[in-house]
Amino acid sequence: MGVTAIIKDGVTINDKNNVEKAVEDSTSLDKEAFLQLLVAQMKYQDPLEPIDNTEYVSQLATFSSLEQMQNMAKTAELQRASNLVGSTVTVVTSDETSSVSNEVTGVVDYVTTSGSTVKISIDGKLYDLDSVTKTYSDEYVAAGEAHDKFNALYKKLPDDINDVTMKNAEEVSELLQKIISFYNGMSEYEKSFIDKSYVTSVNQFVKCLKNYDIEIEGIETDA
Repeated sequence: MGVTAIIKDGVTINDKNNVEKAVEDSTSLDKEAFLQLLVAQMKYQDPLEPIDNTEYVSQLATFSSLEQMQNMAKTAELQRASNLVGSTVTVVTSDETSSVSNEVTGVVDYVTTSGSTVKISIDGKLYDLDSVTKTYSDEYVAAGEAHDKFNALYKKLPDDINDVTMKNAEEVSELLQKIISFYNGMSEYEKSFIDKSYVTSVNQFVKCLKNYDIEIEGIETDA
């Protein structure tokens, strides 16, 4: 079988270089382009070596099978992306000018497609699904938020127990009670995110307040 011309985007290509270019581009054929090439084969086949009908059927069957596999893969990718909606993820992006990679963490708002690429939205900005490197459970996110709140309260304490005086003892006591109450309300999983040295420090402040006749319950520890 010989093909004397080829069609690309509905236009007959006769120039040898253009034909070679069209063949290279055909590595990513869609259904319409494939059918155009098939019609071109039929229209410009060598009369002395006509294409066998079984060859047409074979080519169509091969393409149909490939198309089904591609559709299944895209459906699976869409399902994977849809499962991320409402979840917290981290994506890695690259700066095209400096080639520096950056991480963006946020909640997936929605999923969309751009051509054959599935994209997720984080804070209104689209990212490729393939750029997702981490996915976090709701429990993990909640524990991280609890950790940040505990640390924010802890950092309001004086730098050292020796900085506690009669003048600020009541203020320190009120802050300690907030810290201890917040800690006691955390789940065991959330508590595992807290630096143990912070817990020890809180109890040292509680002990220090006894010097000013202020009695409050500290944080219970395993030790």
